[in-house]
Amino acid sequence: RLPAPALEKAFWAIGAIQSTSAVSAVQPFLVDEDPRMATWAADCLGRLGDESIVRDLIEALRRPEKDVTEMAAWALQKISGKPLGTDAQRWEQWLEAEEAARAEQGQP
Repeated sequence: RLPAPALEKAFWAIGAIQSTSAVSAVQPFLVDEDPRMATWAADCLGRLGDESIVRDLIEALRRPEKDVTEMAAWALQKISGKPLGTDAQRWEQWLEAEEAARAEQGQP
């Protein structure tokens, strides 16, 4: 594993490039035991803006570290445009409503 400062810069660069193909490479860091890694991953994923990561970001809201939950909430807001804060249950309700609306319209 690279040193933390190098990883932080790598996450920033990936997010700046905005290549959604990087989502699968960054996603595992949301559950990293090091809260810095999870925070940087959430920031990166928010900047990537890929809706496929929403469930994982909601799960990150359940972590005990404030920095992680705040960054996960920011990422969710960036992706969804909704300011629902750090409450995982509110985000789950929003996601269920979004999925139901898409299903009703015949969208995946």
